[in-house]
Amino acid sequence: MSRKITELFKTYTLLFCIIVLAFASIQFTDDIKVAASVSIKNCLTLIIPSMYGFMIIACFVLKSNLHTIMGKPFNLIAKYLFRISSDEFSIFLISIFSGYPVGVKIIYELESNGLISKKRAENLSCYCYSSGPAFIVGTVATKLYRSIEVGMIIFLSIIISNIITGIVIALLTKERIYDSNKKNPKLNLGMDTFVNSVQTAAKSLFEVCIMVLMFSIFYTIIFKFGIITFIAENISRLFNINTDTSQQIVASFFEISNISFFEQNNYLNLPVITGLLSFGGICVIIQIIAISRGKVNIKKFLLARIFSSINAAIICKVLTNYIFKNIAINTFYDAQVKSTEYSIIPSLALLLMTIILLLKND
Repeated sequence: MSRKITELFKTYTLLFCIIVLAFASIQFTDDIKVAASVSIKNCLTLIIPSMYGFMIIACFVLKSNLHTIMGKPFNLIAKYLFRISSDEFSIFLISIFSGYPVGVKIIYELESNGLISKKRAENLSCYCYSSGPAFIVGTVATKLYRSIEVGMIIFLSIIISNIITGIVIALLTKERIYDSNKKNPKLNLGMDTFVNSVQTAAKSLFEVCIMVLMFSIFYTIIFKFGIITFIAENISRLFNINTDTSQQIVASFFEISNISFFEQNNYLNLPVITGLLSFGGICVIIQIIAISRGKVNIKKFLLARIFSSINAAIICKVLTNYIFKNIAINTFYDAQVKSTEYSIIPSLALLLMTIILLLKND
């Protein structure tokens, strides 16, 4: 009986949420239009230009089986620090430079093909997860701080934090090391592999942009209901920060591309920005769940990401205060910011080609 009541409660709660969202979509039409427009512009000018190239590379490395050899130079590090094979360490390397959710996508493709165990996939997904350098440097750092060096500090902080997380998980797990190198898979370096990689990367990026758009609309609705303001005000009181900053933290927590709207040249926000980039945001986490087809251990994943995010923020604070404190950053050349802006024409062309590919495959 209790199970039936629980199911009924879930059903009616879902119906209530659908009705509320439908009402809000009508009531806040103008605000949703603006939010959607901003979100689409971010996808065309920030996300697609910064991520597409790395996604192609990641897909090509996996489909060509290059991942089976690129990790071999790190065999000792993989075995004794992370307790994984060199093949699996190559996934860690790919995830660092490609950005989320590419690493998890690769992990669960390997898991689906029986090349790694479910538990191994759960463990790897906890730290094979990072915002790529193209997004960090090309979007966040140059837009907010007009400095490539700041972007590299953020990126380095996230890498070190993920390494720490990987070592901790290795110490807590007793699973044996899988050495898939013994299978000696054939390398597929032909043009078909490259074309297939381009198509797969385009589809993945199209899915990311759709999720960003959906979350932008969802965020606008809950903002109009006053939920975001309520959370931001409480964060502001708790941590003694201004409401604008706390509201931007909440926005980025929901959808990480909002991080580009933080106050420019405010270096007090740098550790917070680094921590948020390490976490990735709710939108990315939902993509992770979808990509893994619900296989990811969400509790373990969230604990690992919270741990990594806190570490990344602390590491960034240490790096900026003691090691890289003398980095000179010019904050007066607006032309540098303008030079980082992208034309939307190539991104529109990419989206059109992606739609054609999807229709062709269907």
